[in-house]
Amino acid sequence: MVDVRMAHGMSLRGLLVLALGTLVLSASDPSGRASGDAGWIPVAVHVVLVGFDDELPVAPAELRRLLESSLPLAQPSLVKTSEVFETQTVLQYTVHRAEDAQRHALQDAVVAAAKAEPAVYSASLEGSERAVVDVDAKRLEDAYAQLYDELVGGVNKAPGGDSSSKPNTYLVVIQRLSADEMSPKFPAMHIQGSPTLHRLRYARSVPTQAFVGKGRYLVVDLSAAPCHYGMLGADGSVSESTFPRLEVVGENTSADEQRVIVAVAMRAISALVVSAVRFVLAPSVRFCPASASSVLMPVIALRDHEDAADVTQVDAAIASLRTEVQRWNISGIDVSILASTHPLHTHPSLAIALSRALRSATTHEIYAGRFTPIAKPFLDASELLLNIARSADALGGELMRASAADGGGALSSALGTATAAFRRATQAAEDGAPVGSRLLPVYLLSLASEDARTVLKANLVGHDLGADITGGARAAAGAAHSAHGRAEAGLLSVSSVAVVVLQPTEEKVNTGHFSSDGEAFADGRDATRHLVAGVLGALAGVMPPHETFSHVTAQTETSYVWAVGAHPFGPFATTSTVSDIFIDVATRNQLLCQLRAIEIQLDAAEHAVDRFAHDFLRAEPGNRQTGGSLAPWDGFAEHVWENRRQQPDTMPLVFVSRLVPQSRELRAQLGALQDAVEIAVLLPSESFAQFSSLLVAASALSVRAQAEVISARIDLGCCALLHDVSLPLSSYLYLLLLTFGALAAVGVAVARRRGGAQKYSLRSMRVAREHASRRL
Repeated sequence: MVDVRMAHGMSLRGLLVLALGTLVLSASDPSGRASGDAGWIPVAVHVVLVGFDDELPVAPAELRRLLESSLPLAQPSLVKTSEVFETQTVLQYTVHRAEDAQRHALQDAVVAAAKAEPAVYSASLEGSERAVVDVDAKRLEDAYAQLYDELVGGVNKAPGGDSSSKPNTYLVVIQRLSADEMSPKFPAMHIQGSPTLHRLRYARSVPTQAFVGKGRYLVVDLSAAPCHYGMLGADGSVSESTFPRLEVVGENTSADEQRVIVAVAMRAISALVVSAVRFVLAPSVRFCPASASSVLMPVIALRDHEDAADVTQVDAAIASLRTEVQRWNISGIDVSILASTHPLHTHPSLAIALSRALRSATTHEIYAGRFTPIAKPFLDASELLLNIARSADALGGELMRASAADGGGALSSALGTATAAFRRATQAAEDGAPVGSRLLPVYLLSLASEDARTVLKANLVGHDLGADITGGARAAAGAAHSAHGRAEAGLLSVSSVAVVVLQPTEEKVNTGHFSSDGEAFADGRDATRHLVAGVLGALAGVMPPHETFSHVTAQTETSYVWAVGAHPFGPFATTSTVSDIFIDVATRNQLLCQLRAIEIQLDAAEHAVDRFAHDFLRAEPGNRQTGGSLAPWDGFAEHVWENRRQQPDTMPLVFVSRLVPQSRELRAQLGALQDAVEIAVLLPSESFAQFSSLLVAASALSVRAQAEVISARIDLGCCALLHDVSLPLSSYLYLLLLTFGALAAVGVAVARRRGGAQKYSLRSMRVAREHASRRL
């Protein structure tokens, strides 16, 4: 099928879906399609406008229509292969206008949070000195959870969720709180002539105007003090102008001016909601890990020191990781965490991998009033993971000897099959075949020597063996697509086969980011947040909320608007708690990868049968589609099976008649499950068992079909069928042939005339010579 790209990067098929999306959603049977066709997953997005009164009268119905026309569906992409999933995410928008009582409740919660930990100071904002009070947004969770319950309704609690919110149903809060009403209630320090502004911080993070909540909601506070944060020299940074300062309608505002003000506000709100959908609510999938019912996760802490305090921190980080993974309860995956701590010098292969990945870069820092070049060490994440993967064969034996010496018999027996499981998981992730159990090693490198200043830098974030989840992936994705950019630094590297976390002893690790507070640092001693982020990313391919993949440009886009909140991802995160939103994303990623794996297995089985039928059976063309990107044998077996009564009862026909119905039955089951997910009869979290069984059946059919095709070809080695395909001639070809025929006829006539004239001239010369001889 030819993929016709439009001006905005959408295919022709995508535009048709966009046009029919609203009609499909409003129909009584939203799954009105044939079984086995590309499906979709419904996601409900509720937008509540808080403080949009007569001063800024934004109509909810008009905003809803604008959102539906801006982004009616999201097309998830697979970052690793730049592949677009056939299953789409259909967005159902609902816009609410908050009542005055709800606005006052949020304002009271902000004032209470400001009084709980008073932090008032003056700051230069927009060219003037203003009094600012810090507000810990984590203290506002209960207020927004109550607003969610009032507007959306808390039913159908999802597994692992802390709140009673609905899975795949989210609330985006766009608020304009009254500074005049809250300023007198804030802690003391007021500047005459201007009210005190509040500045949001989530769990002592950098100042922000937007954050991801612990429940299924996101908050944008347009009335908070402006701020800026991001990465030096990179796109996607947040500035004071990122969040709009909306104008209001005054008494002397004309009708035309009011329409312009409202239209500008609606477009600004729509852009914020679309950004939340693309980066947080319906993001891309980093990679598809191997489909397994159980995951064995050995957390291997390797240290080069004997500091008791750091050892205690490692134990606490592993305990927090185990608690958080149990809370997720990702459907159908039984995660077993086995932790152990070993000296680094007892593992030569890992020490060698660490030294081989060590690099040095020269940076210029201000020292004694001038820029001074300083060489700083860093670890190349892709090289480190690659060397660890190459040492996987020796890793199992070394760990068994080390754990036996420490008395850890459980870890020794569990890792006895480490090498085989490692290779099976890597291969299964490529072809989509299911595996019984998956090995996911997590390496925690606690460094206290000269390498304590070391950070990870990934030049191939989109690559499976070098995915840096802590920094923006724009430069790395560009490198993966033959472009050059700035390498990102962090303390975490994640892939589908391993996770590596660095734990330097330094409290402040420079990662090249900034905020309104100045230079941003990562706490090197706290490894809990990086462990949680790495495990969630490796288990389900979850991307950080400041990155998304564009299948139009085939590059990763970065925006730090949602880099703060209840998540462990990125340089500005300060908590190890994972929002319910990312648990939903992990479940949807799992569903998308299962559908992709089922399609891969069924396509492999059908391809083998089609090639066999094309080589040994004959069938009339009929209505079978040919040409274009389709191979001559695509769909040949099913066409032969549908017209089997016209064929003699031969061994190839019996073979095709046995495998084609099984493939059709599996595709029918796949279509029925997709229909159940689409109409929300079956939640994605509840469909894991059904899709897993279907994946096992599809994989078994693929293996059996390919094996039987090989055996049948051996039996029919004496025979073959050649297809004589006559191509129809177009009118242009007929005209071209007639032209060549006419030119050939004219050429023959001219040649004959020239030949006759030449013969006549030769005869005249002979006659003249005869006359001359006679005279003599």
